[in-house]
Amino acid sequence: MSYMTSILSLVNAWGYFICRKLAKPFLPVTRPRGYERQRLLDAHYEKNRNSRKASDPLLPDVLYEARGKINQANFNWIFISVWLGLRPQEIDNLQNPDLWKIETPIVGRKVFWIFQTKIIALPPEDRWKPIPILYEEQEFALKIILSGNFKRPLIKTMRQYFSNDIDLYGGRKGFTDLMLEKGNTIENISIWMGHSTLDRMWRSYKRRKSFICKMVR
Repeated sequence: MSYMTSILSLVNAWGYFICRKLAKPFLPVTRPRGYERQRLLDAHYEKNRNSRKASDPLLPDVLYEARGKINQANFNWIFISVWLGLRPQEIDNLQNPDLWKIETPIVGRKVFWIFQTKIIALPPEDRWKPIPILYEEQEFALKIILSGNFKRPLIKTMRQYFSNDIDLYGGRKGFTDLMLEKGNTIENISIWMGHSTLDRMWRSYKRRKSFICKMVR
């Protein structure tokens, strides 16, 4: 629905422009509402049921079981994903020192900044996202980044050592669970993952029911 809204905005912008050029009245295309909107959503979700689902989360204990079995550079790449919650392309971009930086404030913890090349709707200065370094494993992830010894694994490698339901986004999916279990708020995790809104974070989090159960207990 959000993609459709973007397309309609573009269509209406073009319609307004061309109608002014031709000196003709302009009638914007309205967004679908009510029954029509629900039909479109139902069709979208029905189609997605038959396609490959999003990756299951990959947590540290499962990752560590593969230590020594999987190529070290591949293991390091996945380790970064699990402990920093980065997108696959963001991890690949770490080979370019212009796309990341480490800051140590006078007061406070070390902060890792990564430039989000995926986000193009914001000016460059607003496309940097911060990740505070809170745990020893995250410090170790920084050492891996500085060493440059990490390489994206093949999807078949992920499935061989973990599960057919885990792909290159598995570590990023697991990062949410990992940070919640360590007591961090979902608002902070949303910022660390680079989501534009909390709603975007909530929709992408596939274990909402278990999270709510923990809150109730």
